[in-house]
Amino acid sequence: MDEFIRFQPLNQERVWGGRALATALGRTLPPGDRPIGESWEIVDRPEAQSVVVGGAFDGLTLRQVRERHSAAVMGPRWPKEKPFPILVKWLDCRERLSLQVHPPAAVAKELGGEPKTENWFVAAAEPGAHLIVGLKPGVTREKFEAAVAAGTVESCVNRFPVAAGDSVLVRSGTVHAIDGGNLILEIQQNSDTTYRVDDWGRLGLDGKPRQLHVAESLQAIFWDAPPPMMVKSVRKHSSSFARFMHNNGWALLANTTEFSISRISLLKGDQFWAGNSGFKANLQKKSNVHSLVEKQPRILSVVKGRLTSASGEVKRGDNVLLPYAGKCVFTATEDTLVLVTDNFTRSPAGRFNFQMASVLFVGRKDGITGQFDDRALLHMSTVALLLSTMLAACQYFHWPVYVYVQAFALFGLLASPSCLVLSIWEMIRRRCTLRTLLAAGMGAVGTLVGWGAVYLRATGMIPLNIPTDFLN
Repeated sequence: MDEFIRFQPLNQERVWGGRALATALGRTLPPGDRPIGESWEIVDRPEAQSVVVGGAFDGLTLRQVRERHSAAVMGPRWPKEKPFPILVKWLDCRERLSLQVHPPAAVAKELGGEPKTENWFVAAAEPGAHLIVGLKPGVTREKFEAAVAAGTVESCVNRFPVAAGDSVLVRSGTVHAIDGGNLILEIQQNSDTTYRVDDWGRLGLDGKPRQLHVAESLQAIFWDAPPPMMVKSVRKHSSSFARFMHNNGWALLANTTEFSISRISLLKGDQFWAGNSGFKANLQKKSNVHSLVEKQPRILSVVKGRLTSASGEVKRGDNVLLPYAGKCVFTATEDTLVLVTDNFTRSPAGRFNFQMASVLFVGRKDGITGQFDDRALLHMSTVALLLSTMLAACQYFHWPVYVYVQAFALFGLLASPSCLVLSIWEMIRRRCTLRTLLAAGMGAVGTLVGWGAVYLRATGMIPLNIPTDFLN
């Protein structure tokens, strides 16, 4: 399978929407002046199904593709009866959206809803545009509930100015809203559960006030959530050296247990490929090649510019699915900015390994973007401490039989200090929690244990000889 899968967008009327999808993305909207607030690009839900346009699956719904060609599209381990886990939308926010929250997994089932973690990428923003994400420090449930009753809830939430290219991860349980004047690409869990806290006194399309869900919202809000971290827009680089120092145009926008999103900046003539055909492309092409080796399904979203491939063209506003068995090679015909969503079919262990590797790779562009929460830091610090302890044991006993284990344990020398620094950074820049304190403590202990063992070994305080009675 050497082609991507393109779908027909599904337009949704929203009271806060407009007609910018036609002017900004060149879309054909329904006639009239009805406000189109959302375009569902990739969706697999009972009430809405994306339909394939062109290619081998032309005319099939995403559900039919998933059920009939699960191994080729989603991978051999994906159950064919399981829905596609990601929903991709374009949002034309002419007016401010309601203040709302999506329930976290811990309470979603109890409330009869679905969890929804989402990422917003701002494709365009009018001057003065803002995003509302998270509670201000010190806002408790009691204060928030009183503010809702008094009509002053806006004083309880964070409001951030934004520009085109900015991105923010909004986890389930986070209070949020989008101000008017934003054109946003939203990549989210496959969910359509929203609890409105306040709709700013607005009437719906039927001329009646829209329903609020204050009681459900109070149960769904994560009151101890750290403040969000905005990932700012990509910077332009005029020299090859500056481009190299900026990690060759890559940035990690979001990394959660549900999905990962990377931003890739391509210059005209650059190549982007996914699948094992990329090895040949890397050897044969002299242009800059951006490659993804691991086989898994991915979503490619073009937010600026244009790409071409053997299967066709992908331009600004397009969102296509790159199948598991695909071998897609794209070339930028102009300076292009793309988002790649992946890791949504990984097992929890696979997602954790990816997150651990990403944290240790502190040299990547934009460094750590704040998408690693205190729970992930605690998990990673625990693993780093175990690695450091394993290294110390191998150094002390000097067992040749464990040479491969010792080589693996060397990662603890980097992992523990990294986790210590990240935990301190988390406490300073965001919020100090019990998990970050524990993570910092484990990072400190792991650093002392691992590097202490190396020091004792280097100074000869740990014997070099192997006990003969042990070997006998």
